[in-house]
Amino acid sequence: MLLLLLYSNLYLFLRFGRKLVLKWCLLQLAIVDTCAAFAPNFLVYCILRFLAGVPITAIIVNSTMLIVEWVMPRFQAMGTALMFCTYGMGFITIGSLAFAIRDWCTLQLAISVPLFVIFLSSRWLVESARWLIIANKPKEGLKKLRKVAHRNGRKNAGDILTIEVVRSTMQEELEAAQTRPSMFDLFRTPNLRKRICLLCFVRWASHKMQILFMVLTVLAVGGSCGTFTSSVSHGFELMPTVLRVTATGIAGIAGNTGAALAPLIMMLAVYSPKLPWIIYGVSPILGGLVVPLLPETRNQPLPESIQDVEKE
Repeated sequence: MLLLLLYSNLYLFLRFGRKLVLKWCLLQLAIVDTCAAFAPNFLVYCILRFLAGVPITAIIVNSTMLIVEWVMPRFQAMGTALMFCTYGMGFITIGSLAFAIRDWCTLQLAISVPLFVIFLSSRWLVESARWLIIANKPKEGLKKLRKVAHRNGRKNAGDILTIEVVRSTMQEELEAAQTRPSMFDLFRTPNLRKRICLLCFVRWASHKMQILFMVLTVLAVGGSCGTFTSSVSHGFELMPTVLRVTATGIAGIAGNTGAALAPLIMMLAVYSPKLPWIIYGVSPILGGLVVPLLPETRNQPLPESIQDVEKE
């Protein structure tokens, strides 16, 4: 199921771009969540909640991708961290609303109706210039680049940014885009294979495996949140543009697998009461030990192709 969602999201990203997929997912989330408030029975409510969860991954990946692709390298980590801070603010808001609104139908409407406002505000998002150029829409991509450059105070962007300059800058990426990327491309070259395997292990071990431990002990909350934010941000900067969505999906599957295994590990207590807690403690340590094997990405340009990764 997770692989099916990964492949479908990858196809949609490549076919329709970041902005359109993000807008559709926001609209789906708003409609389904609103319908859940009028569910006649628990089964219908569960189905609607399942449909509401389907676009969540695409929303997270797309919004993060747009931040990473548009923000300057030295501000990418900050932009990603601020975006994940909004998740925490959302949880706080939901808890506050639940304390004030006791009726679940009214609470569901109070949570879902603002999603329509978020959907309408998405019209001001700027489509990924990288995707526009790769999708054989260089003029539209150049228009977006000039628009953003003008907002940033680069008044002479129209003279500097030309189709020839953009094509020469993205030559390797355009050549790589001639063939449709596959999930297996992540494992064909040594450096890229090393990066994706280490990222999956970090996502699996560092913050997902300790979720149950964190809830039960109310410790390491800040460390867990910091690990999640930094691993996602670092992962985006490590992967080439042509495979960034695929790599993010695979790392997310690894993290969700760890989250699914975390409660089951408590069953090992029948062999030894301390064994689950040892696993909860050792797995984040192992995840931290493999991080130094990954390259530093601070103030570095995003890799555009597999060749860029292999040259590092």
